Amino acid sequence: MEENNRYMPGETLGQAIESFRGAIHANPIPHVIGRLSEIEDDYRLLQHYMQQGYQDEKREQLYQTLRRKLDQLMGDYRLAVGNPVAASQSQQEDQAEIIHTLQAFAADIALAGQGYNADRLQEIYQAHTQYTEKLFLQLCRAPQWNEPTAQFYQELILSPTIHTNDAQLIVSALTLGLINIFDVRKFILLTNIYTLSGDEQVRQKALVGWALSIHNKLHIYPEIEQTLRQLLSEQKVREEVLQLQMQIYLCMNAEKDQQHIQQDIMPNIINNSNLNITPFGVTEKEDDQLQDILNPDAADKAIEDVERSMQKMMDMQRAGTDIYFGGFMHMKNFPFFYQIANWFRPFDINHPALSKAREALGANSPLAILGAQTSLCDSDKYSFTLAFANMIDKIPKNILEALNSSDAFPTPFAENGEGESLPASSTLIRRLYLQTLYRFFHLYRDKKQFFNPFQPLNKQHTLYRYPQLAALCRDTMTQLARFLYKQKQYQDLQLLLQNDPDSDNQEMQNIRAYLHIRNRQYKDAIVLLEGATQPSAMQLLAKAYYLNEEYAKAEEIYRQLTEKQESQLSHQLNYARCLIKQKKNKEALHVLFKCHYNTPDNVAVMQLLAWAQLCEKKTGEALELYGKILQQQPDTPENQLNAAYAYWVTHQVKEAQALFRKYIEGANPSDSYQLLQQAFASDGELLDSYRISPVERQIMADIVCGKA
Repeated sequence: MEENNRYMPGETLGQAIESFRGAIHANPIPHVIGRLSEIEDDYRLLQHYMQQGYQDEKREQLYQTLRRKLDQLMGDYRLAVGNPVAASQSQQEDQAEIIHTLQAFAADIALAGQGYNADRLQEIYQAHTQYTEKLFLQLCRAPQWNEPTAQFYQELILSPTIHTNDAQLIVSALTLGLINIFDVRKFILLTNIYTLSGDEQVRQKALVGWALSIHNKLHIYPEIEQTLRQLLSEQKVREEVLQLQMQIYLCMNAEKDQQHIQQDIMPNIINNSNLNITPFGVTEKEDDQLQDILNPDAADKAIEDVERSMQKMMDMQRAGTDIYFGGFMHMKNFPFFYQIANWFRPFDINHPALSKAREALGANSPLAILGAQTSLCDSDKYSFTLAFANMIDKIPKNILEALNSSDAFPTPFAENGEGESLPASSTLIRRLYLQTLYRFFHLYRDKKQFFNPFQPLNKQHTLYRYPQLAALCRDTMTQLARFLYKQKQYQDLQLLLQNDPDSDNQEMQNIRAYLHIRNRQYKDAIVLLEGATQPSAMQLLAKAYYLNEEYAKAEEIYRQLTEKQESQLSHQLNYARCLIKQKKNKEALHVLFKCHYNTPDNVAVMQLLAWAQLCEKKTGEALELYGKILQQQPDTPENQLNAAYAYWVTHQVKEAQALFRKYIEGANPSDSYQLLQQAFASDGELLDSYRISPVERQIMADIVCGKA
């Protein structure tokens, strides 16, 4: 749920108190009203002394203290409305019990190999799972902390006497609560854990926690900026924050990536595999002897196609794509996932819910070390194991024995180019944890109770959202801007550019200009780039001039680019386009003939050359080229339309009519007549030059569209 931040930077304390009192009128909570009255009384007293003319050196400090108290009260109120029991509990949990219980579990696990039987071990895990579920709920719903509480949990998480899984789970609970309702002490605690912890799993999860919960409350908590300024003074930290920000977007693309995998990759793997998937199981396809005779290379080609498809998936995963989301999104309905803590638990085969699978395969099976073998996130590892447990009774004994072999759970997507397992790098740890979070915020049955951090930049609680904080990472802004541009996240890119006023960075200026061009603000792009000397900026400037129909200026820049970068074919083609637009067809043909000579099979060159020949009344040469073009790209609407013109102006009406119809069929418009009329209007100059009158155009439209 989105935080109702009624306490905005421009709002006075009196206004904030008044608006908050109005907000709680419909749902009053006694202890909240009592604390609000105390804040009001203190503020009246402060105002009274000021009215009496007293000079108080601590007046501003007291004012800021009251602002903070009110903000914390607002957070506690939101928590109380959502869960009154959790919100009203004391901050002083039985800390002695917490540390004793967690330390005792770590000691039991360390001693488990020295004589505990399976039943005793199961009892230990059962009790501990129940206890940590309760602790997780307390922490993620905890009210605003005081300093001693924050200090206790910092020492607890950093303590080597508790199990790393418990430390990670506590960090996840704090992250979940902090993303929902800001608490400055929890925020600073996570930054301290990130700085001080020697456990990379704990450290990276703490990074995700504080990086996803930077609320816009710098005016109330100046220590946010102070803390981040110190943290981000290190280049490594800035790089990790940048990577995290990019990984957020890769997670947000999960549905789109899954659609690509299902539609473009998996059908190729399935169709070219040697297996039949039937309602009665998986069977091997029979060899087709006739196919072997008629097409002896088909088997090799099928293997190559499968390998290419598998390589695509491996490349996607290495680039950070969440390739498993679609496969596991329907496996989150087990009762296991009714408990919030289970979404965030590091994978442990000893979890009581996995006892069935564990007993069936044994403690030393590949399944038992699934967490170390694959690059699945923890949530998906639990899904896989739970699904497997439900199938155990239906699996023949010989297959169960095979599953206990060392090759039972291959990890094709978690290897480097030499077949070695990927190390648990900080990048991989962070990526898998973000995938776990993404699944929770999208698939948990009561997800609407929580603020979803995987949103566009203007709704995120990340430092790149706020100019004051983004400035601390200015050296990474260009990389993020380039990434957003490639991901086509144009709205977020626009906000990022607004947060970075640096006008000295040429690449950022180019990206700004690109956005202006994309938004059809050509004059703004021209103003931004005018006088550019770098080829990349000159190319954008020329494009802006061209789209703004200033063809002479565009021509001059493209001419300069062809001289600077002679081998760049695109510059020569764009130069020719500008010449054609100015009816300098002979000059354009001179450029294009040279391009065609050097690249005789290039369709883009042939298209522009054929059009220039058509404009110059060289219809025979144009028709010959369009014939070659249609052989290579028969279904391209632009080619069909332009070839139709070539036939029409040479009075080959039936051939033109057939191509116009193909053009319309490919476009599949709601109004075919309107589409064709728009095309005729757009290319009116060409048709005028061949004396094809408006009446003839209407008749052709009627013939093609069947409106006789």
